[in-house]
Amino acid sequence: MTAQHTGDRSSANQPVSTSPASLVGAIHAFVIPGVAFQLMPVIVGAVKDGLGLATAQLGTIPAAELGAMTLANLIGAWLIRSGSWRQLLWTGWLLLIFGNLASAAAPSAAVLFACRATAGFGGGLLSAVAAAALAQAASPERSFAASAVVQAVLAAACMAIASKLLQFSSWGILFITVAVLALPGPVLIGRIAALQSSTGHESKRAPQPTERRSVLILWGPVGMLFGYLAMSMTWVYMGEVGKQAGLSIETVAFALSAGTLASLVSSLFVTAVGQKLPRVVALSMTLILTCSALSIVFSTSAGWVFSLGVILWSFGATMFTPYAFATTAQTDPSGTSTSLASALTGAGGAAGPMLAGYFVADSGLGSVAWLAAGFLLAGWIALASLSLRVRSFSADATRTNA
Repeated sequence: MTAQHTGDRSSANQPVSTSPASLVGAIHAFVIPGVAFQLMPVIVGAVKDGLGLATAQLGTIPAAELGAMTLANLIGAWLIRSGSWRQLLWTGWLLLIFGNLASAAAPSAAVLFACRATAGFGGGLLSAVAAAALAQAASPERSFAASAVVQAVLAAACMAIASKLLQFSSWGILFITVAVLALPGPVLIGRIAALQSSTGHESKRAPQPTERRSVLILWGPVGMLFGYLAMSMTWVYMGEVGKQAGLSIETVAFALSAGTLASLVSSLFVTAVGQKLPRVVALSMTLILTCSALSIVFSTSAGWVFSLGVILWSFGATMFTPYAFATTAQTDPSGTSTSLASALTGAGGAAGPMLAGYFVADSGLGSVAWLAAGFLLAGWIALASLSLRVRSFSADATRTNA
């Protein structure tokens, strides 16, 4: 009997479906660690006055958290194969909740940096396990896109209430808010941990030569690293590009707001379509949209054209993430590859602007366009090649079992 194909999968390559409660718990664990980052523009302003920080010190607050999160994510990607998911989740939630509560009471900048590193380390462990759990869904595309939708809605809600909260309390209330949002996490630990028993069974996947598979596991994370290098450097410099084009601050702000809305629409689109759109086709669409957007944004002085470019960029860049995660997930049933990819997205997000800065100083702002396009193409090559290679393995397995 031959396996039946659906999109890029065969029944021999079908992930184990998660229960609704497991999916909710995994999305919650994947989203909450990033909430403090979304509030950071508000937090740093309030903390600067409250603790008397210099402007140069403000960047160290998110840097401490992101650095610890990336380190913990890498450690978690290594531990989820043989370690207990339940223990990793408990450790992650306790560190994240404690780190945020302690941040709210931090008496000095040094203590605050340590508290943010503690919260970031906990968040990194959560992200590693959550990424592996989301990869077990019947449609990883939909599960990661649903996470993006929740992230966008939660970010909008938190930003809306942040200014109201600061009217009644000090900046510490924002960290307390993050801790409160994290409280449901421990209740769902058991649901997520139960998925560990469904990972690591090679019989559920298409047979692949060990040497080839060990290399394939790295393709997805490397492709996502390239993608996030491009996306982070472009987004950070987007406002400066508009300013250099002679656009008003209001026009640039409108374009960025429209881009944020386009990101939400893109996530909803992927949630609805899922694996019905073949992954290679979806990844090709993201490449075309983002590179077209780069060409538009860096070559116009018209406000509406600039806004159109930002919208195309945001839609394509947001669409990239769920399909890239889904492509990565299909090579490794243990979830290690997906967790590593999650860690490298953080590394790419942090390194992209710094790398671009060297080129901007040397060759001008336009260098960001070709540098980002090069990274986007490199990421597409890695991920598209991975998807095609896995399909080839699945086809060979189907012929063998026929």
